[in-house]
Amino acid sequence: MKKLLLSLAIFALATSCEDKNQVLDPLAKLAINAPEGSKTETNPKYKTPREVIELTTTFVLENFEYAPDEDYVALGISDQQKDYVNMRILMEGIDVIKDDALSPVIIEGEHFILTTRINQETGEVDPTKPISDTLAYVPNAQLRAVEPLIKAAYEAGEYDQMYEMFQNSLTFIPINGEDFAKLKAEGRN
Repeated sequence: MKKLLLSLAIFALATSCEDKNQVLDPLAKLAINAPEGSKTETNPKYKTPREVIELTTTFVLENFEYAPDEDYVALGISDQQKDYVNMRILMEGIDVIKDDALSPVIIEGEHFILTTRINQETGEVDPTKPISDTLAYVPNAQLRAVEPLIKAAYEAGEYDQMYEMFQNSLTFIPINGEDFAKLKAEGRN
């Protein structure tokens, strides 16, 4: 009997390893990367990539199909989602996977910005502060370019490939709110 149970356990373990790519992982970490080199010279009126990572408390984007009655969709960012070694901010898998399906909130969103509610004088999060303090943005062109590829990988059940595209395809660009508003008005974001 012990041999039978041991054999069943080994079979179940081997089978689960083979099917690992066939299950969406809501605990996956998906990256929004800093610009290449992370020491890139930036406009002095913008935060450095490291400062963007340190200060970001919220991802904000528009997705009127998903949230037609809202001006924007906001996703909170915790300190545990900030990766200073690899210079990136990690989204939770649950931000893109809902009810075992690919969620359109981020992948079909537009005007994706990284914002802060951190009081620059105290260094503390101020929940009363508006989330309009823009630190950086992810260009719409990046989202539109990767959207069909991610959806195709999802449809094909190639979830590892889908996660890899999220990891490697999205890069934030430091900016301030005033300049982002200009880009948005000109349709250049």
